[in-house]
Amino acid sequence: MQPIFPSIAPAGARPVDVVTALNEAPFTALHRRAILLALLILMLDGFDIQAVAFAAPALTSSWHIARAQLAPVLTSGLIGMAIGAGLLGRLADHFGRKRMLFVTVLLLGGGSLLCAAAQTPTQLEIFRLLTGLGLGAPLPLATALLAEFSPRSSRNLYIGLGCIGIPLGGLAGAAIAQQLVPEFGWPSIFVFGGLLPLALLLPLWHGMVESPRFLARRPQDASQLADLLNRMTASRRYGPHDRFFITEAAVPERAGLSGLMNEHWMLPTLALWSAFFANVFVVYIFFSWLPTLLASVGLTMPQAIHGSLLFNLGGLLGVILTAIMSTTRFARLFFFFVIAVAIGMLWSIGQDPVFTLHAGATSSLSWSLIAAGFGVNGAQLILYLLATSLYPTALRATGVGLASGVSRFGGVCSGVFGGLLLAQTPGTMFSILAAIVGIVFLATLGLQRHLN
Repeated sequence: MQPIFPSIAPAGARPVDVVTALNEAPFTALHRRAILLALLILMLDGFDIQAVAFAAPALTSSWHIARAQLAPVLTSGLIGMAIGAGLLGRLADHFGRKRMLFVTVLLLGGGSLLCAAAQTPTQLEIFRLLTGLGLGAPLPLATALLAEFSPRSSRNLYIGLGCIGIPLGGLAGAAIAQQLVPEFGWPSIFVFGGLLPLALLLPLWHGMVESPRFLARRPQDASQLADLLNRMTASRRYGPHDRFFITEAAVPERAGLSGLMNEHWMLPTLALWSAFFANVFVVYIFFSWLPTLLASVGLTMPQAIHGSLLFNLGGLLGVILTAIMSTTRFARLFFFFVIAVAIGMLWSIGQDPVFTLHAGATSSLSWSLIAAGFGVNGAQLILYLLATSLYPTALRATGVGLASGVSRFGGVCSGVFGGLLLAQTPGTMFSILAAIVGIVFLATLGLQRHLN
């Protein structure tokens, strides 16, 4: 760890440790607004990520296509997400987290409205690729911003409160889709998912603040940083002529991917990437294919979409409880418990009578879907907590963004290989998914000693 001064201040300038200032700041309206905006952005993200899955049963019926023909649509969106997460994360380390969050929300809203106007699977594939550029970046950018905005003692809680938005958006999306799609058709879910992000643009631009740690690395932003710290501390103790610095691990001269691949960061980065890839592969099997899978064994469209609602409900509970427990001394033990629950419940789903006996909707399946959502989505929050703690400020948005980008290729693979998994028996399919989450367990175990 070493102090990083972005510039040479005037002689006699007072040195100010920005990290210490953040740690000592009280919880203010500024913090509440940042968490609320991050929560809303991620709710919209969680809604739109699953929009195609909610629309899929109606789409296949309306266009008279087989469910396998939707795989390119799912895959194109995930490719866009992979590109968006890595590219916009890298740009955020140069231009700021706030600006790139604005760009992602704009892409998200505009792309979703274009999807509503699609007339063919090919058009929907193209428009979903554009939407994916916006879908991929909100989570890594929001977590990086919240991590750099919060005091150390509350960092995991702030990130967890923001990340509740993903399963909450999916939960709301499933409930809304149950009402909209049968009544107004599949385009309605994209219209709804497009207008809401556009309505958030103005509050986001005026209400969200930039990361203080990002500003501390830019001498030209000293006045903006001083004003922000004064607002956070309800004082006038800081001025533009102070010498702001941050204390953290040394960063190689070259940032970006080359910085992550140096001898210090390469092994933990690769472990993090493998965990992100594996967990998102499983998450997107549920996000993209669960309604289709449930409909294939005789459940009605509302029952199939209800399965997604239950999975997202479990995810919401998992993220909330993981966020709370992450601030206690039992955090690491609880992290492994959450991942173990995911492994056990994935195996359990494959043994349910709805698949083995075609018994129709069962209460055991409902509880297993809730528990699987708890474990898999809780594990996703754990990985973001690990990522934001692992990297210093100069690499954080890039590191978290690239990890998220790699994870989206796990999502791409879920679109490509999801059809092959669906061709297996449910017992085999869910046993494979449980084994894949085992990779998350091992990678998380290996990352423990690298955390600061």
